[in-house]
Amino acid sequence: MRHLRHLLALLAALTMSACMLLPAAPPSRLPLLHLSPSDFGSSVSLSQRLTLINVKNAQAQKLSGERSLDSLLEINAEEVQMAGFAIGRRLLTLHWDGKTLNANQDRLLPWRADPERILRDIQLAFWPSAAIIATLPNGWTLEDSDTARTLYHHGLPEVHISFSGTPRWQGTTTLDNRAEGYLLKIESTIQAL
Repeated sequence: MRHLRHLLALLAALTMSACMLLPAAPPSRLPLLHLSPSDFGSSVSLSQRLTLINVKNAQAQKLSGERSLDSLLEINAEEVQMAGFAIGRRLLTLHWDGKTLNANQDRLLPWRADPERILRDIQLAFWPSAAIIATLPNGWTLEDSDTARTLYHHGLPEVHISFSGTPRWQGTTTLDNRAEGYLLKIESTIQAL
């Protein structure tokens, strides 16, 4: 039984997504947004395949550094809920009501996920630009077009996001987080509410 637990923990570690395998944030961390669920302006239920490439680690070790995770994401005016799955087991849940962020992780995970960064990436990718711009600290700006958005810090691009679908949460979203050294590919399919 103990051997099986170790094997499951190893399998979970090998198949987890970027959101849980992100490198430690550098001192000049990206701003946390903490946007209200109602600022999203719609309701959506998505089935997603998240694929992370840890760019800093991949370059240093000449490895792909690629990890994947299946997730369910639901956003409505009252809350944001996310559940991450690997090897047929729920390994992470996240709940944001606009005031309190709660996250639970399966005990088989050998690391702690950073729910603040997970929520920040979801909001940076999918929330309307006006809501994001309203919360950015001094020195941070957002440039937005139909197919891409870029977050700048004092004129330097820190995060670039490209979108293949309309609305943006359909199709493939690619988040290139240059500040923290990872590329996150989000393949979304709308689920019936």
